[in-house]
Amino acid sequence: NDKRRMEKIVARLRSFGLKPHVSKYYVYMSHPKKISLTMTSPVRFQAPNKERCRKVETDCKDEVVGYNALSPSGNLRAPVVYVNYGTTSDYATLAKRGISVRNKIVLARYGAVFRGVKTNLAAEHGAKGVILYSDPKDDGKTNGPVYPNGPWRAPDGIQRGSVQQLWEYSGDPLTPGRPATKHARRIDPKDSNIAKLPTTPISYASARP
Repeated sequence: NDKRRMEKIVARLRSFGLKPHVSKYYVYMSHPKKISLTMTSPVRFQAPNKERCRKVETDCKDEVVGYNALSPSGNLRAPVVYVNYGTTSDYATLAKRGISVRNKIVLARYGAVFRGVKTNLAAEHGAKGVILYSDPKDDGKTNGPVYPNGPWRAPDGIQRGSVQQLWEYSGDPLTPGRPATKHARRIDPKDSNIAKLPTTPISYASARP
């Protein structure tokens, strides 16, 4: 899709008499092979990792699963602790109440800070993994009609996006400060700004149980 979009833009620019130049880059990307999230207690619940197809859609069968790009792989099993937005102040509130996330999986809602910050803060507090969801209070049915009848997120909607530690640097994680050309010098992924903890998004319908 991106390639077709680029070709259309180039063709349009050329029709204006311009001479656009297209460069090819070899960036470090993450693509999920398998994502599975299961609650095992007090009841068993398998969280869907795709939205359901709707009549208004024509290409939902090719839809990518819900995932957070540049999250490391992992196979985790641990209790879950809800951390609100997963901000510094949220962890301070938990600490005052004697609640630790060490060796736990944190459940955080999108908002307040960039998703990559949520993963980084969870790692700083000793968590093993992160689950993110869009809360209906922030982006959902409490605000008005949901997709496809309105602009707000439907209960099965999953917000995708990168958890790269962008405050360190942006762009390709293996070529900081340089274009990711074919023969560019690359750093080891473990020395890059890829997220430190496995992170995956779910819908607010899946977050409810």
